[in-house]
Amino acid sequence: MLLLRWEKLCSSGINKCQHCFNDRVFFDRKFERAAETDSVDPFYALYKDAGIVPIELLTNGILAMICFVGICLNSALVHATIKTKSLCSKCNILIALYAFCASFMLIGYSIKFFVFLFGINYLTLGTCFYIQFVPFVGVNAATTLQLCIGIDRMAGVIWPIW
Repeated sequence: MLLLRWEKLCSSGINKCQHCFNDRVFFDRKFERAAETDSVDPFYALYKDAGIVPIELLTNGILAMICFVGICLNSALVHATIKTKSLCSKCNILIALYAFCASFMLIGYSIKFFVFLFGINYLTLGTCFYIQFVPFVGVNAATTLQLCIGIDRMAGVIWPIW
C-alpha cells in the first residue's frame, strides 16, 4: 500500500518525489527501530541480559566434563599409537589421527560451558566464527578420516592380503 502511494506520487513531479523519499526514509527508520527492539526468538529476549544462567551452566558443564574425559582418552590413544611399535600399522595410524581430530571436535563442544561461565549468553557471528574455526576443521578432518578408515577396513575384508 505504501509502495503504491510512493510510486503514484513519484510519477507526478519532482517536488512530490522528494516528499515520497522522505516518507520512505521515515518508514525505513521506523522498521529498523522495530527490528532492534523486537526479536523473533523468545530465548534471545529471555537470556540476552540474564548473566549466568544456572540450567545452561549445569547442562553445558556436564557436557564439558564428558568432553574432557574424551579428550584425555583420545590423547592416550594417540600416545599409545606413537609409543608402541606394534600399533604403527596403516589402520592404527588412521585411528590415531581420527582421535586427534576428534579431540578438536570435543573442544568445540565444551566451549559453550566457558562462554556461559563468564555470563556471556550470546556471541556475535564474527566471534563465533573465530572460536569455532579450529573445531570445524577438526570435525571435517575427523569425518574424512572416518571414511578412510571404513574404506581401509572394507578393503581388508575384500582383499585379506591388504
